[in-house]
Amino acid sequence: MRSLRPLLLALVLAAPASAQALRHAHPERDAEVPVDGWPTWAEDLTVGSPISDHGSHAGIKAAVTRDGAVPARAFLDQAHYGAFGAVAAQTDQVVVWLDDVATGRAVLAPPDDRRVTFHPWGWEETAVQGDLRAWGAVTTLATDAFLVVARVENHGAQARLLAPRLGVFADAGAHESMHPLHLSWIVHRAADLDAPRNAVVLTHRRGTPFDPFAWDRLDLVRAVGADVPLVRVRSGLGAYAAGSRWARTVEAAPLVVPAGGARAFSFVVGCGQDRRERSIGSRPAAPRPGPTRRRRWRACARAGTPTSTPCPRRTRRAPTRRACTGSPTRACATTATRGAGP
Repeated sequence: MRSLRPLLLALVLAAPASAQALRHAHPERDAEVPVDGWPTWAEDLTVGSPISDHGSHAGIKAAVTRDGAVPARAFLDQAHYGAFGAVAAQTDQVVVWLDDVATGRAVLAPPDDRRVTFHPWGWEETAVQGDLRAWGAVTTLATDAFLVVARVENHGAQARLLAPRLGVFADAGAHESMHPLHLSWIVHRAADLDAPRNAVVLTHRRGTPFDPFAWDRLDLVRAVGADVPLVRVRSGLGAYAAGSRWARTVEAAPLVVPAGGARAFSFVVGCGQDRRERSIGSRPAAPRPGPTRRRRWRACARAGTPTSTPCPRRTRRAPTRRACTGSPTRACATTATRGAGP
């Protein structure tokens, strides 16, 4: 026992030193771009929930530190999360920029300056590059649906033809809820254009296919719709070097930004565990049922029509006659006759 006393004493004295060595992340201090506001929703710097209102099982945080070749100044750089399984984890990151059609060069990739302001509903940010000023915001639109909106101002003397781009890429850091056996690195990713719905379907499946070891399996399917036409999905990350990481670029049709004017565009991200749940924001509106024949007849009679175009025949329902069978249970049979009137 005496031989263990020095060891126990060393452990007791080393415990405070070890606790002091653990550095707590501070968003305002550790962010690589200027940030302010509260509460903070910052990837790798904020411990807790992302933006995930209205009972959502998915969420988004702002990325304000470098991730490989993507610097912290990247416009609308954001981390996406899913919690549709037993655990919650980050899936990937998303970034926004534009391509100048006239020059073939990317703009705001990254901008010269980026500043982020957090709010209880999400965050907004500003970016500057040359004659262009950009404003963006991210918020929860509905349950498991998120809005990413951007507005670009042209302070130059000539109009610009700019095409929005949305890049999706695998995160380079360690993911939350990683399996102890590193089985969480078994990941399937896909991005497919759904042209009839003007959306891109992003599929993410993480975890081992072996059920006994799949306690941290995560399935996340997102439908990304837009208010500008989406034309194609390309491999890679456009203006940024993705290296060997999985990356896709969603290309939209170009917008004319007049000199001294501004143009806005937005993306709606609907999330779910499968394709049936993820279509918020990209599902076309269901056709409204037309008026019934009786309503058409009443509208025609009120408006009055020439004798050459008479109103359609109105269907008149005859009274319902009810006859009882006289059985002990007093069961009744209903018979109805229908007739047509003028």
